[in-house]
Amino acid sequence: MKKLILSIAVIAVLLSTTSCGTILGGKIGECQKTKSPKGQPGRQVRGWCLVFDGPWGLIIDAITGGLYMPCDGPKK
Repeated sequence: MKKLILSIAVIAVLLSTTSCGTILGGKIGECQKTKSPKGQPGRQVRGWCLVFDGPWGLIIDAITGGLYMPCDGPKK
């Protein structure tokens, strides 16, 4: 019985920490979804996503772009 309760608790914690970058990161811009062109700096990763995301959350955030910091875009 203790193993079952522990398993349920672990699963609940993993599910509750999924994709926090997508949920808490705000609106995701187009530059977060695409790779940087050659010769330009790459996208910066949000450090707190690496700490608080579960394994599935990292995958979801990487796919949706929530894992990366927003870009400023071209200066005008």
